[in-house]
Amino acid sequence: MKLLEVNYDEMTDVELVKAFSKGDSNAIGVIFSRYTGFLKSKAASFDCSYYNEDLMQEGKIGLFKAVLHFDESAGVPFSSYATVCAFHEMLKFYKRAVIRQRENEISDTALAEAVDKLSLDDLLIGNEGAEFINKAIESELSDFEKQVLRGYFMKKSYQQIAVELDSKPKAVDNALSRIKKKIAKKLAQRN
Repeated sequence: MKLLEVNYDEMTDVELVKAFSKGDSNAIGVIFSRYTGFLKSKAASFDCSYYNEDLMQEGKIGLFKAVLHFDESAGVPFSSYATVCAFHEMLKFYKRAVIRQRENEISDTALAEAVDKLSLDDLLIGNEGAEFINKAIESELSDFEKQVLRGYFMKKSYQQIAVELDSKPKAVDNALSRIKKKIAKKLAQRN
């Protein structure tokens, strides 16, 4: 039995989607090829050229999801649906990458600078107090508590901090309570 030669170039996007859903794995490659220019253009629109390859991969994931979930009866052209799905995946990756980058930029120096903004039972702490508290943080807090405090200074919610530390919001809340008690105790010893 002779297999029919398929000319993918003559197929519409919707025909390719249908072919893929019927098991033609080559169809998805053709879709990726057709949208490569779009993906490159969108990847270049983000202000981080070092993420271009990652953004392209995320865009392909979006295209793949578009192929899997496309519903012709919705009346939306595949190209519109696919580009939105691809861009959405790229945007999600970009946001995660920016957040990771900002988190990595927060150093112990930044933590020390942020300490003077910490309110412990409405106690305002000056520069001298901030230096004292920074030393207390280094000597008294566990690594987990330091990470929680960094998240707190970055104005993240307990839920966000918990997710990032693979913990629970209650553990974050408890850690912040311990942090405040430890620093308050150190301040009391200082006076």
